[in-house]
Amino acid sequence: AGLAFTNIGAKIKYSNDQNFIPMNMRIGNGLKVDLDDVNTFGFYLDFNKLLVPTPPKYKYKLDANGDPTTEIEIDPATNKKVIEKGKDPNVPVAQGILQSFSDAPGGFKEEMQEFNTSVGMEYWYNKVFAVRGGYFYEPRTKGSRQFFTIGMGVKYSVINIDGSFLIPTLLNNPLQRTWRISISFDFDPAKKEKDPTTVSP
Repeated sequence: AGLAFTNIGAKIKYSNDQNFIPMNMRIGNGLKVDLDDVNTFGFYLDFNKLLVPTPPKYKYKLDANGDPTTEIEIDPATNKKVIEKGKDPNVPVAQGILQSFSDAPGGFKEEMQEFNTSVGMEYWYNKVFAVRGGYFYEPRTKGSRQFFTIGMGVKYSVINIDGSFLIPTLLNNPLQRTWRISISFDFDPAKKEKDPTTVSP
């Protein structure tokens, strides 16, 4: 099991306003099962949440008939937009992180929808060849990224080469037919091979 906070940092100013960077919290767990010396299965579950304030629901001005217009109401005392539900998103970084767990206009139900879920499984043969599959789910109201992934990996000496293909579950998804390829290096096994531990009889 593990818990990680990533991309924590100060706001970035793009124009006249300062904006939060996509700070993230990730919590997950995994189970690895060694069937024998050459066959290994792994099962994994992750939850991700953005640690930034949720945009509130603002109050709109009413016309002569009492119907809402497209103009947001302004509080004359503070000269700020009137918030009908939710909380003010213009807060410092530390407060924004804490506030992100309780500021959704839709209450607890919407807060739970801000968690993305990932499940995955992989099979390793002789620690050299891997086959993987997984599923990523994001609620429709929070981005609607929903897709399956299939992939393979090869490990040779210190080099790891991994590839995956995304299969979206929704039509007209920008992620459809997307390939991901990565190359990584693990120098620890090579070090162990060059400096083996010897045991005297």
